Amino acid sequence: MDREGAEEYLTRYIINLQIRENDVFYLPLQMTYTAAEWRMLKKCKGVIIGGGNTARYHDYIVKNRLSKMIHTLFSEGVPVAGFSAGALLTPEECVISAKDNEQKRQLYLKGLGLLHHGVIAVHYLEWNETEPLQQAVLRTNSEIGYGIAEQSGIYFKDQQMRKCEGYVEFITNG
Repeated sequence: MDREGAEEYLTRYIINLQIRENDVFYLPLQMTYTAAEWRMLKKCKGVIIGGGNTARYHDYIVKNRLSKMIHTLFSEGVPVAGFSAGALLTPEECVISAKDNEQKRQLYLKGLGLLHHGVIAVHYLEWNETEPLQQAVLRTNSEIGYGIAEQSGIYFKDQQMRKCEGYVEFITNG
């Protein structure tokens, strides 16, 4: 996470994901990492990409060597969780809401490619993202769009949705 007090925010993840505090390694977003940080990353048993400035996260994660590390870990079976901006980065196409960027228009960027068949809209109800998600599904020719409201989530395994919590809307292509 790239905001003031981000480390303190980690307690929410620790409590909700039932992780022990000493099992958490906090890595601030940066363009380069030390050898020690790369070694710590290689040993991760899970990756959490929190909320923040999605365009900035895109620069620091997707456009950076960090994306290859996340792909390697993911291909080895390490779970990757994304919250808000972190969730938007996970599909092949990262669609950023007009309400979430300085250009004030929907942005289409390359994502991490961990989810192959769909696009995601976060803060779905709160930002009234129905029409933008429909447009994103059509423009990216995705099979499905996942509209995820706050305090909600989707769990995938092997590219299949296994569970969802809270309010999630599904918009199909066609």
